[in-house]
Amino acid sequence: MEKQVLESSEERTFQYQDSLPSLPVPPLDESLSKYLDAVKPFLNQEEYQRTEDIVKKFENGIGKELHQKLLERAKMRRNWLEDWWLNVAYLDLRISTQIHCNIGGPGPYIEHYWPPKEGTQIERACVNIWHVLKYWDLLRAEKVTIERSGNTVLDMNQFRMLFCTCKIPGVTRDSLGSYFKTEAEGECPSHLIVLCRGRVFAFDAMHEGSVVTPPEIFRQLTYIQKRCHSEPDGPGLAALTSNERTKWAELREYLIDLDPKNLTLLEKIQRSLFVVSLDDSSPHATPEDYTEHSPLDAMAVVTMLAYTEKKIIENEGKWKGSDNVRDIPWPEELVFTVDPKIISEIGHSKELYYKKTYQQLQLMHKAFAKHNKMRKECENGKGFDRHLLGLLLIAQEQGLPVPDLYEDKAFTVSGGGGNFVLSTSLTGYTRFSGSALPMVQHGYGFFYSIRDDRIYVNNFTFQGNLCDFILDHDN
Repeated sequence: MEKQVLESSEERTFQYQDSLPSLPVPPLDESLSKYLDAVKPFLNQEEYQRTEDIVKKFENGIGKELHQKLLERAKMRRNWLEDWWLNVAYLDLRISTQIHCNIGGPGPYIEHYWPPKEGTQIERACVNIWHVLKYWDLLRAEKVTIERSGNTVLDMNQFRMLFCTCKIPGVTRDSLGSYFKTEAEGECPSHLIVLCRGRVFAFDAMHEGSVVTPPEIFRQLTYIQKRCHSEPDGPGLAALTSNERTKWAELREYLIDLDPKNLTLLEKIQRSLFVVSLDDSSPHATPEDYTEHSPLDAMAVVTMLAYTEKKIIENEGKWKGSDNVRDIPWPEELVFTVDPKIISEIGHSKELYYKKTYQQLQLMHKAFAKHNKMRKECENGKGFDRHLLGLLLIAQEQGLPVPDLYEDKAFTVSGGGGNFVLSTSLTGYTRFSGSALPMVQHGYGFFYSIRDDRIYVNNFTFQGNLCDFILDHDN
């Protein structure tokens, strides 16, 4: 990642989007063979023989029909999975986004600020925010380097969701609000949202055609911090977003019914570039000990943060430009209309969130060789789980009975239907850490990042605390 060129003046970020190849539909026998191989460790001989019979019946019967229909669907779309996947994997989920779906973790650039001296939070935040804004500026100008696997151009559409994108709660299905535009496409929202002590503020990141500088960001954040430290705390509406999605959707509608102005404020938050949280709590961590996830792949974020880290290192974590501050408008506070019911729900949401986030020490084992082999196949569109999901969804669309394959014990215990006991994620050979939550109550979340001299591992369970440990290079 460090050697990768992060800025490009020769290619436009999204120039190859329309020429990318369509997602292939793998051969049915190939996917079913991989499926049998995947479930074998979970079954005894008798159970495996039964599953093998079910698979053969599926392959020669309804599976063949469903596969043909999937091929027909693929002829009409460049990506036969995309709409389905967005709904099934993200927007249909009713569990809390904050706990189970959002990515998170400390950026390594905090090492270059360490230790965080008393009273420097705003100063360090300003430099970080400015570099992120410069990345947004590069993306708007389509100067972010196109990513490749070898010589193969990769889809860059994920980068459009880095900014000005929000998952809006719905009673049965969420929706996406995505407002990012390149310079060639037109105007793009350019304001930031700042959360501080239960209050919400907004200010524009552009002034007179240019990105605000760190000294100007410092002026804005200092204004917010001083107000929040000298005036009563706000209601903390942001806590409502940690609820199960249907609950949050219902509370959001209740807020809008309370006062139409609340909808205007919610929409302003949805359209913002990103949200900055001025947290009062101190990190109990050091660069050697990082004891601490929205339909967007984490690696898009990692690419942006790698750019940020590179620039911070180049500038020794400091702003080396002019200290002049223009007469920019002061931040605007977004004051929502609330009532006792909302205040009560905020308290309940916080209590529920804290109960969910205390996870315990667990030791995990890895099987890298097969994982890498399957990962490479998935990179080439040959992942069998998505194929089987497509066949199931075709059956549902056609009003056909659910095939026996999907009701077999082997399908569930091996992770079918999202029942993965082990949920893993990583940020590759970078210095970024993060977290991956379990997908089932009795499962584990296993997140790791690989450095030159060590491997960082974070483990999570529903029953206990986060386990964070380091594997040395020699181990």
